[in-house]
Amino acid sequence: MKGNVFYLDAGSREFRYLFHGDGIRVNPEEGTSILIEGTAGVGKTTVALQLATQAIRKNKNLKCLYYSFDQTGQEIENLIRSYQFLIKAKIYRWEDQAAIQFNEQFNIIEAINRDADVNRTLDAIRRHVGFLKGQDQEQSNIIVLDSIGAIEELVEFERKHVSRLVDEMKQFMAILILVRERYESGLVATSEYLTNVVIELKKQYSPENEMIGISVPTTVIEIKKTRNQPSFRGPHEFEIKGGRNYAKSSGKRKGKSSVSNHEDNMGGFFVYSSLKTVEANSFRDDECVNNTARACFGLPELDKGLSAKKEEAGILYGQSILLKGPPGNYKTDLGIQFLKQAFVSPQGEKQRVLFISFKIDKAALQRIQIFENEEEKEKFLENLEFIDARLPFKTPAMIMASIRKTIEREITGNKMHPIKRAVIFGVGMLEILPMFQKNPLPFLQVLLNYFSCRGISSILIDWPQPDEERTHSFVRPTVFVRDLVSAALSLKKIERKITGDEDKSIYYECHTSSAIESGYCPKAIDCKKPLCPIVSSLSIERRDYHFVDLEIGQLLGTNNKLIIRNSRIDGKIG
Repeated sequence: MKGNVFYLDAGSREFRYLFHGDGIRVNPEEGTSILIEGTAGVGKTTVALQLATQAIRKNKNLKCLYYSFDQTGQEIENLIRSYQFLIKAKIYRWEDQAAIQFNEQFNIIEAINRDADVNRTLDAIRRHVGFLKGQDQEQSNIIVLDSIGAIEELVEFERKHVSRLVDEMKQFMAILILVRERYESGLVATSEYLTNVVIELKKQYSPENEMIGISVPTTVIEIKKTRNQPSFRGPHEFEIKGGRNYAKSSGKRKGKSSVSNHEDNMGGFFVYSSLKTVEANSFRDDECVNNTARACFGLPELDKGLSAKKEEAGILYGQSILLKGPPGNYKTDLGIQFLKQAFVSPQGEKQRVLFISFKIDKAALQRIQIFENEEEKEKFLENLEFIDARLPFKTPAMIMASIRKTIEREITGNKMHPIKRAVIFGVGMLEILPMFQKNPLPFLQVLLNYFSCRGISSILIDWPQPDEERTHSFVRPTVFVRDLVSAALSLKKIERKITGDEDKSIYYECHTSSAIESGYCPKAIDCKKPLCPIVSSLSIERRDYHFVDLEIGQLLGTNNKLIIRNSRIDGKIG
C-alpha cells in the first residue's frame, strides 16, 4: 500500500456503519493515530487486534508490529486463534532484539521485560519501524502499543512522548494505534487531544429492571473524536464473542464466498448501532418515494378492501398492516399467505421474505397448512429469512442490527435477492422482554421507518389481552401500533352456521353427521380435529391512515389454502 487512503474496520458491517459505511479513514501520508481507551477488561485489546488483523487480511503488503506491554505474546496469539481472525503471527521477545526480523505480516513483540527507561523503549520501537521502512520506502505499516498505561513514565510525561511518537509515525507513514486504560478520575488524557480518532469502551448500567429485579449492565462504544471524517458518536452497544469453528462450520448458504463465510464465523468485537443512529441514517430515495407497486395477499376481496381506489388493490410497498385477534384465528396463516405471494408475482423468483418472531420458533412455520403442495412449501422455506428475537437479554439495538444485516446482506460476486415482504410476529410479547424496559414504541417506530425507507411491506401480528391477564400495567403495543400502520385488520372467531345455499363439502367431516345435516356445528369453535375448519370474521378498522369500519367477510382454511366467503366486496379491479 503506497500512501493511498484506505479504511480500518473491525470485520463487521455494523462497525463500518458507525463511520458512515466505510470504517476508520486512514491516510498514511497525512498520518493517522487512533486511541482506544476504557476500563480494564472491557475489550480494548480485542478491538485493537481486530482493526489490525482485518487490515492485514485485506492488504497483503501491509505489516503490523503489535507491542504487548502487559500480556505475553502467547496470550495475544491465543486471542487471535480463539476469535478466528485467521492470521499467522510471529512472536518476538523484547530481550531478543538481535533476532527480530519481522518476516511475518503480523508480528507480536512481547515487551513485558522492556527497558525501564521509557526513552530507550521508544528508541527501540523507532528502530523497528525504521527497519520495516527500509525494506520498502513507500510501504505503510500498522504499529500497536498495548497498553501505554503499562509504561509508568509514559503516563507521567504523556504529552511530550506521545506527541513526538505521533509525529515520528507520520514520517514513517505508519498507522499508530494506542491502547490505554481510562483514568478512574475521568480526567481527559493528553493523548485524546493528540490523536486523530478517539474510541472509548465502557460499561453502562441502566436503572434497575423491574422485570427481573436487577440492573443489567451493557458494554458500549462511543466515538469521541474523528478528524476529517463524519461518524455516529453513540453510545452504541457491543459485545465480545468467541469465534465459531471455521473449519467445521455447517449450514453455509448456497453461493456464499469464503470471505463472507469468514465474517459470519469470526468472533471478537460486535457492535450494534443505536436506534437513534439507525433512524438518522434511514431515508427514502427517489425510487422509494415514486414507487407505485403494491403488495397483495392473493385474496381478492381483502386486497380490494385495503385500497380506497377502485383501480388498486393491496398496500404500497413500504407500508405496514396491523393484524390482531384472539389466538387460533388464522393470523399466522394470513401472515404466511402474505409472504408467499412474493413467489407468485412476476418478480417472485428474485425475492426473499423475512419473518421476525417474538413468540414462536421456525419449526412452527413448517406446520402451517396453507401450501398447496410440497414444492410450494420448499420454495417458501428456501427463501425464508427467520430471525428469532425471543431471547430475554437481546436488546432492541441487537435485534435491529440482526434485521438490518439480514436485509442488507450481500455476497461478494453474487448479490442476494432483495427482501420486500416481512412479518413481525408476537408484537404483544415485547411487553415482557426485559431489555425493552416496558417501552417497545421507539423500537417499533424505528423498525417501521426503516422498512418504509427500504420499500418493505410488513404485517405486525398481535392479539388483544384482557386486563386481568396482563402482567404489567402499561399500554399494549396494539394500541399505539394502530396509529403507525396504514391499515389495521381484525379477526374474530365466529360460530359456524351452514346455510342451505353453502357448499357443505368445504367443512369435511365434523363431529356427527347430524351436525352437518342440520347445518350447525355447536363444537366447531373448540374443535381440535384438523378437518374441522375454524371460521373467523375479517374486518378493516383502519385504511390509508383513516378509521373505517369495513367487513371483508368470513375467513377459513380449506384444501390447504385460505378463502374468504360471504364477502360484500367485489374483488375485481377497476
